[in-house]
Amino acid sequence: MMSTGYGMIKFLTLTGLPMAAASILAVLLMESRPMDLNELSRLTGYAKSHLSAMTRLLEERKLIERIRLRGKKVLFRAKKEAIVSILRNHIDELREALHSASTELEIHMESISQLEHRLSELLKKLEGEDNALDGG
Repeated sequence: MMSTGYGMIKFLTLTGLPMAAASILAVLLMESRPMDLNELSRLTGYAKSHLSAMTRLLEERKLIERIRLRGKKVLFRAKKEAIVSILRNHIDELREALHSASTELEIHMESISQLEHRLSELLKKLEGEDNALDGG
């Protein structure tokens, strides 16, 4: 397992990514360059077969992209909007869960409502930053 990036990996797992997927994304984000499975395996400590499944998951979530080179050589690169996308999705899930819990429990409605409003505001800010990244 890589020695640096523990904070990034912890953050990514808190948003629901499996540890191996979080490790891959952390390495790709910190290195800021495309990497193949051999290099990802060396830096994360995971077997290539496990990394292969996790890269598919990350691709499905549109957090990384696959770059095909001549022959069978494949590299993976983190998408620049990956962190914003993860945060946006996670905050939206939290907001929905909070709303559901508040209607079921009907306790501390004012505090829950305020938190839900703040999460919605944060989500709007993140969407604005994501749009700025796409445009710039």
